[in-house]
Amino acid sequence: RSQIDFILSPTNDVKVYPTAMRFAPVRWLALNVVPWPQNSKTAPEMDVNKKLTDVQGFDEEKQLILEGLNTLYHTANVEAIHPLFGKMGKSQWGRVVWKHLDHHLRQFGL
Repeated sequence: RSQIDFILSPTNDVKVYPTAMRFAPVRWLALNVVPWPQNSKTAPEMDVNKKLTDVQGFDEEKQLILEGLNTLYHTANVEAIHPLFGKMGKSQWGRVVWKHLDHHLRQFGL
């Protein structure tokens, strides 16, 4: 499952780790103010190296992420559980996706 699939098809069996980021003020800081550290560990539920087995070529993967972003944008209500942040709504998930994509685009100099 991709991150977008994780958000759009939520399950209730996601383990929420006991971190301070579960609490609204800390989550807000993490999503809006504090830059995410480089080389931070990915929660197993969202680790693409463990979850994706059918990775395609660059152009196909680019199209899939663009379609997923478009679907997420047009979805009225999102309430999925994040392993570090807990239950979040659409605007918070949008921020997570933006920060995640920004991180990887910068990582590869794009």
